[in-house]
Amino acid sequence: MIGAEENINKETPKHESESDVKPEVKVSSNSETTVQSAGDNDGNGSSEKMKAKDEGATSVVRQWARELDEKVTDEAKLSVLIYHGGCRTKDPVELAKYDVVVTTYAIVTNEVPKESLVEDDETMKKITKVPPMVSPTIRNGKLQWVSVGWFRVVLDEAQTIKNHRTQVARACCGLRAKRRWCLSGTPIQNTIDDLYSYFRFLRYDPYAVYKSFYNTIKVPISRNSQIGYKKLQAILKAIMLRRTKETLLDGQPIINLPPKTINLSKVDFSVEERSFYTKLEAESQSQFKAYADAGTLNQNYANILLMLLRLRQACDHPQLVKGFKIHQKILLLLCVAIYSAISVYQNTSQGMRTRALEFSSSKIKTVLDILQSLSNQGRRNSAQYGQKPSSSQRHEDDDDDVTIVEPTTLHSSSPSQGPIKTIVFSQWTGMLDLVELSFVENGIECRRLDGTMSLAARDRAVKEFSKDPDVEVMLMSLKAGNLGLNMVAACHVILLDLWWNPTTEDQAVDRAHRIGQTRPVSVTRVTIKDTIEDQILSLQEKKRKMVASAFGEEHGGSSASRLTVDDLKFLFMA
Repeated sequence: MIGAEENINKETPKHESESDVKPEVKVSSNSETTVQSAGDNDGNGSSEKMKAKDEGATSVVRQWARELDEKVTDEAKLSVLIYHGGCRTKDPVELAKYDVVVTTYAIVTNEVPKESLVEDDETMKKITKVPPMVSPTIRNGKLQWVSVGWFRVVLDEAQTIKNHRTQVARACCGLRAKRRWCLSGTPIQNTIDDLYSYFRFLRYDPYAVYKSFYNTIKVPISRNSQIGYKKLQAILKAIMLRRTKETLLDGQPIINLPPKTINLSKVDFSVEERSFYTKLEAESQSQFKAYADAGTLNQNYANILLMLLRLRQACDHPQLVKGFKIHQKILLLLCVAIYSAISVYQNTSQGMRTRALEFSSSKIKTVLDILQSLSNQGRRNSAQYGQKPSSSQRHEDDDDDVTIVEPTTLHSSSPSQGPIKTIVFSQWTGMLDLVELSFVENGIECRRLDGTMSLAARDRAVKEFSKDPDVEVMLMSLKAGNLGLNMVAACHVILLDLWWNPTTEDQAVDRAHRIGQTRPVSVTRVTIKDTIEDQILSLQEKKRKMVASAFGEEHGGSSASRLTVDDLKFLFMA
């Protein structure tokens, strides 16, 4: 069922869990991934959040339908129904006419009866023994999912059910199916406990019972991690097929992709930004120490995350930080910087400028520098292939904070490959707003994709970025961009900020580095020296090692998205 490019870096079970239900409808059901908000997606968000997540999932639902159409041969064509939208059928008999039904986690959460939270052995036995099939019915205008038996249920991006206590996880476990699959490129997002939710969904006894999971897996790891992880690896090998881009078949990679290089660009704050950040950091550390001394770290978890959020946002741009009273002297420094930029603009001749300048952060200026470097590379390549280079000129003055980039079009190393294009990722739409403003001022043609956009607007932005040679850059929110989008038109990726879970970044980068990419891909991770981002880098590496131990690999593939108290201490006290 899986499209070729979606088969990489996914875990699928060798074991297909079977209940004693005889299927009456041979239907494969796929549940789709959702856009997670900052922090954990607990599946219990507001209706507004669920609606936004469902809109984001819809684009991937349609991609699944396209993949099924393109990857399945004509002789074995499958009929596909997208179960989504207000006009979707409520008649289970109508569903039975299709080979595959594709829907979203949001719909499953809203319409499927939730499995009990009780985790003792007796309850699990009752849950596993599903009552005989009854005739499908419709009540209150909704399809009665409890009466529908599926041949196979496939959860794509199965980490969405990582917390077995959430409504989405309980709803998925409530689906009646003869066979069950979980697909995920990031199976461990928080802790080893994430695996329990998959075992529960798969009906993989005895580990589908939490008491057995705890005694057999968690306790041995806590007592002796080396022995405990080896036992876990043996358990996983029986039910998991793990394929990564590095996997070899007969000594050859299972997939041939152009090389990918990742560069870490550590830049310095300006004097004004450093003053602002230092003040914010000192107040945050003082508040954290007060919580620690009072023994109330757990009770103030949300407040601590807010402090971390402000520190991380300050690394991008001071303007992103909300609810923090700026010291008068720091505010004065920021005003002086803005006034200086305006004065330089006013005293610069018309031929030496393009549009009005705004106060820019160190990271935004770094992005402009990178694009300027790509422009210079494109001009050299254009000259090599006899193309007339587009006009491009960079102007600098004595003020290092002011950089002007003339409008330019980036050309690739070969005319047949089209222009060089770049994706710029950030977690915050406010940062995307500031970068977009800077691009407009500098004549850089860009498009945008974030979670606030409608499906039609997203599709239009992706199409224009892929097809229009004048559109050089796609601005993309990190969570919207780690969906199953195909962005192989880009061969450069810039990550403006760090996420706790590095595989969220990896999945975003893989929008460009995937099947269909014909050019080498370069990735630049932009961080600020001597800030919270240094600790986040260390924390990411620590979490990667934990996942590597679970899968017996030299290089792990995931990390925690929810921070533990020990993680918080590390971030504030390092």
